[in-house]
Amino acid sequence: MPSYPPRNNSIKKKRELDYIGYQLFLLVSKMESEAKLKKMAEKFRQAKLSLLKAEFHLEAKGLEIDILKSTNFQNEIKYWEEILFELIILNHKMDYTKNY
Repeated sequence: MPSYPPRNNSIKKKRELDYIGYQLFLLVSKMESEAKLKKMAEKFRQAKLSLLKAEFHLEAKGLEIDILKSTNFQNEIKYWEEILFELIILNHKMDYTKNY
């Protein structure tokens, strides 16, 4: 038996996404090279996809998921799989400057 019960939410994935998002913000604000930005944007994309998939599985595990929610999750996952790294950086820059 595990010493910690399984979680009912995706806190760890959210924290990872926030941390990687902050790192990406720092790289953008320092005007780092394109190679570093590309690498961090790819990490950000993977963290976002991981969070979306975790939320989808938690939603599907807990209750019967309706078709609308399922298609919304699938559309958002597809969006994050196909987004260009320049758009990730641009959107991320706008979000962080708006929030801080």
